[in-house]
Amino acid sequence: MALHNKAPPVGAEKYLFGFFTEAIYFSLPACYTPFMHLEIPHKTTQKAAVDRVKRGLVEARPHMAGQVKIEKEEWNNSMLNFAFTTQGKEITGTLRITDEMFILDAKLPLLWRMFEGKIEKMIKEQAQTMLGQKK
Repeated sequence: MALHNKAPPVGAEKYLFGFFTEAIYFSLPACYTPFMHLEIPHKTTQKAAVDRVKRGLVEARPHMAGQVKIEKEEWNNSMLNFAFTTQGKEITGTLRITDEMFILDAKLPLLWRMFEGKIEKMIKEQAQTMLGQKK
């Protein structure tokens, strides 16, 4: 992390800490992105995949009660825009469903990025189970 008295370069995440009117800016490396990108292939039609995701979300709600608060769930054809809060952290993103893939882009809290591999593995396993493609 580079500390300096000027604004960080374009594209870097910015954080502002201040004491009265003085502020210190620091930036994360340009390679850092707060988004998790995940592509999961499926062997069904786009419509069937969308239907299964919608059904899976309805079935999961009772199990998430008290742990997850759904802030946004908006479908636009085969794309889901979502936002939810869990453990006091907000996660937002999109799930695009094509004829061959689930494409997930989700903004994770910074500290959760350390567990991205485990999160990806869990999502892949749940998707395979939902689609009946469990290995």
